Amino acid sequence: SADIKKEGDAWVLRNELEGVYYQPYPKDSIDPTGDLSKMPRANRPKSEIQHLKTVIKITEITGGILVDIDMQGTDNVPVALELIFRKGGTFSGVEQYAASPTAFLFKEKAGSYSLGKDTIHFTPGKLEHKGVQLRGALPATDSPAVYLTGFTPFKHAIQLS
Repeated sequence: SADIKKEGDAWVLRNELEGVYYQPYPKDSIDPTGDLSKMPRANRPKSEIQHLKTVIKITEITGGILVDIDMQGTDNVPVALELIFRKGGTFSGVEQYAASPTAFLFKEKAGSYSLGKDTIHFTPGKLEHKGVQLRGALPATDSPAVYLTGFTPFKHAIQLS
């Protein structure tokens, strides 16, 4: 379930996910004709249930915004935060990801993206692994993206100006 609301000075986004492994269908309940519509997933036992609770607080600060990210749940789950930009600009303070011409890793103290007369500054980076396309994530866009990565519990604040 996802939720967004204003809390004091911040916009707060909340999301909770559950990932499960479904065990094989109980033998005594298998439809003899193999018709899957007669064997609902709800009747399959679940195991290895994983949880992820994310809270993101976005607060306006002088000259920009502060984004506080807190991801809790099953420990040691890899996470990737993706900052997507318009095509046509140039980055500094990030590292090109070898497997994709539009993906960049952010581990430095500061980075920026310039397009025309505009520049967006972001600070600080975080790079604990190089997985940018994680299982269950939406496919990457063809726009340039900067990735911050870590493992749950994941707490990080990034400033955009």
